[in-house]
Amino acid sequence: MRVSKVQAVCRDHPSLVFPHADECQLYYNCSLTYSDVPPHLEQHMVECPYLSLFSTKSLRCENFIDGGFLSSCEGKEDGNYRFEHDSYYRQQGDYFGVGRQCDAYYRCQRGVASAVKCPNGTVFELVIRSCKPGNHAIELGCQLYCNPNFRMWNGFPNNLAECLYPEQFSDVTHRCENFTKFTCGSRPQVKNYCKYWVQLFMNRHMGNCQAYLFSCAGLPDGFNEHPVKRPGPYYIICLQERVIAEGTCPRDTEWQAQMFPYNGKCTHRFAIPTSWFNIGLLPDCAGKADGHYQYPTRPCDAYYKCEGGVATAVKCPPNTNFDTATRVCSVSASCSSAQL
Repeated sequence: MRVSKVQAVCRDHPSLVFPHADECQLYYNCSLTYSDVPPHLEQHMVECPYLSLFSTKSLRCENFIDGGFLSSCEGKEDGNYRFEHDSYYRQQGDYFGVGRQCDAYYRCQRGVASAVKCPNGTVFELVIRSCKPGNHAIELGCQLYCNPNFRMWNGFPNNLAECLYPEQFSDVTHRCENFTKFTCGSRPQVKNYCKYWVQLFMNRHMGNCQAYLFSCAGLPDGFNEHPVKRPGPYYIICLQERVIAEGTCPRDTEWQAQMFPYNGKCTHRFAIPTSWFNIGLLPDCAGKADGHYQYPTRPCDAYYKCEGGVATAVKCPPNTNFDTATRVCSVSASCSSAQL
């Protein structure tokens, strides 16, 4: 629900308490104002303490088990199961209301569910359906894993850890690895930095990761113009739709001109067509006969060549200039105003 809509509801109902549309640990209390809530939350917004979720029945924060969040054993054989509150992750976008998927599980016995907490130093492992030491993969995403020694901020799932971008968690080595070294199987892969959970968590209320960071989605492997900081001298290196490096094109020391990403590499302005973002300085050869021409914006130490309607930048050798009469570079060049 948009902030303006929440404020409108609270103006009409100043004592109303109602749930957040997407995140189970959040709710709105119309009797609270900005002075009553933490600075990272919206007006009237309240976040339940960790391990509690907002109950739409009691209209208050409750332990996720007491509040009716314990999974059902209906139709299930006796045994141990991972908590199944990841439907928000897959459908509605609440990436963090996933329940106790690492440090606890539930046991079905004769159709009755009971919650079981893993001993300290262990996490639930789905294959053996029991708690065991060490790091273990989780089905929520290939970059995520259960780590018995990991703790994060209030509101982030307990013992749920994440690899640094763009690494992913290997269920063979049980550690974060380069994403090119193994396959994720059925675990979903996240290629966008802003879609990694830590970034989603940090930006979930007021941040806008996509506004200042970037994605390689749809871009070919290798050198690409920066998709956000354009037009400009910035570039990124993509591999399998992941950003693996970024940088800034330097100045061309021979041409003494800033370089920009163009045609898959850093290229100086005099080799980029004038039609390209008004940055390029290479004239168009349309309607011109094959031959050598003087740049209208460049001293006489260079020229551009037209051949078959295609323009190419050419730098004169040291200590020579472009002669507008002979249209070649020479030591005793007669160079004056531009001849187009």
